[in-house]
Amino acid sequence: MQKRSPFENVFIIIKKLETELREAMQNKPMKDFPSVDIIEFDKKYMVYIDLPGVDKEKIILNASDNYLDFSVEIYSPDSASGKYLLQERISGSLKRRLTFPEKIDINKINAKYSGNNGVLEIHIPKAKTEQEGKVKVD
Repeated sequence: MQKRSPFENVFIIIKKLETELREAMQNKPMKDFPSVDIIEFDKKYMVYIDLPGVDKEKIILNASDNYLDFSVEIYSPDSASGKYLLQERISGSLKRRLTFPEKIDINKINAKYSGNNGVLEIHIPKAKTEQEGKVKVD
């Protein structure tokens, strides 16, 4: 009888979990939330983040060197008087870091959020020196 490697059992378990997760998700592709687009231009980056239904006051942006951190609190409607039949929207705390290939100019970042379309639009100029700080969302 051939002895199995202890790692072989771990891989079998992981493969089984992956199969069960795909079945539970009905083979929907998993992706990061929220959806983000980053476009690079000669002198700046444009970032678009989908945050539908989020209160602007709950969006926190911090930047340093060549990255932008953002966090937000997202809440689902209260179901106290009923029960969810389907709940696909994410609820809770969300944090994500975006990394850029070049340094960014913290002092000239312009962030605007429109609750109407739920998109956070961030203009990020490129910089020559390292910087750090908070970013105000308009």
